[in-house]
Amino acid sequence: MARFEVRIFKDASGSAPFLEWIRALGRENIKAAAKVRTCVERLEEFGHGLRRPTSSPLRDKIHELRARIGKVHYRVLYFFDGRGRAVLAVGCTKEDEVEDTDIDRAIACRSKYLENPERYTYREPSNVPIETITKTRHQRGARD
Repeated sequence: MARFEVRIFKDASGSAPFLEWIRALGRENIKAAAKVRTCVERLEEFGHGLRRPTSSPLRDKIHELRARIGKVHYRVLYFFDGRGRAVLAVGCTKEDEVEDTDIDRAIACRSKYLENPERYTYREPSNVPIETITKTRHQRGARD
């Protein structure tokens, strides 16, 4: 079975909000980062077919990947681009509902991305798979 393409949004400055969030999460809580990474892998496997408890629609064509450890919820807001791809926009940590400001950020990412998908797609120089990108430096054994 072919895997669904998952991209990562980057803004005009080259910053990738999801990557910044997952890397910071990995420094704070490796277990939580691993759970989020598993959700991303499930999105790659099931695409549009991914449902609760792993994924849920929010509003304005924004969806969330859902991971939880104890009472803390970790969310990745993403959207589909209409070309058979999912795009990871932002991540957030919460105890209640996803904040409207986070959804609005994801909506803004979607609007920019749809205007110019190539400009707003994060590209790792060596085309490294998502699971490598989202691992913490400790997990990769890097010393940077």
